[in-house]
Amino acid sequence: MAWIYLLIAGIFEVVWATAMKLSNGFSNLPYAALTLVGMIISFAGLVMATKHLPLSLAYPTPSGQELARLVQSLLGWSSFTTSYRQSLGFSLSC
Repeated sequence: MAWIYLLIAGIFEVVWATAMKLSNGFSNLPYAALTLVGMIISFAGLVMATKHLPLSLAYPTPSGQELARLVQSLLGWSSFTTSYRQSLGFSLSC
């Protein structure tokens, strides 16, 4: 179950980072709210996972997932110029 929490934390780490970019300095309220919700869910998933896994293993996992999605976007497999729903769908399909 701890690995599922880490997977959720990694997905929402990507969600809040993307939403923060799309919020245009928190001036776009729906994306700003999604940023905050994504941060809370990502942090909560990490906290729940560290109850069963050592922190040295649990902390890098969501960051590694985010790095993999960053590399995908840099290689052109995904793009921040696409709509948010398209980016989220691509992230969830990986």
